[in-house]
Amino acid sequence: MKYWLFITNKNNLENIQKSNVYGFNSGSKRLYNKINVGDKIILYLIPKRIVGFYKVKEKDLKNKISFNEGVFSSQLQMDTLKILNEPLILNKELVEMISTFKNKKHWGVVLMGKSCVELNEEDYLYLFNHKTKNHITTEA
Repeated sequence: MKYWLFITNKNNLENIQKSNVYGFNSGSKRLYNKINVGDKIILYLIPKRIVGFYKVKEKDLKNKISFNEGVFSSQLQMDTLKILNEPLILNKELVEMISTFKNKKHWGVVLMGKSCVELNEEDYLYLFNHKTKNHITTEA
């Protein structure tokens, strides 16, 4: 199992949360091919907010949904694990604890221009188990 940080913007967030589908553009096909059913996902909303936790349910969907940038050729279906009613803000203290962000001062550079970034299990569990106010957990 792999762990991923999926990156989105406010314009696409509603579609993703309503449909539990995430789309990849043609330039991200190599990354998409590394993702497997059962992999775990953190949904990251630009800037600096984590809004939910998911698990990959299905890949290569036949019925594609439309995002603000159009219909992406590669889409996957997700199961919800935990939705945060109030986003978890990636502040300096949290960033210090996440090993994926090697350059702590300019940690956001790792995410620039990407649809997703692979995380290690420790980073995923740290963020998943972080105490947050008002969340709904649907699965462990």
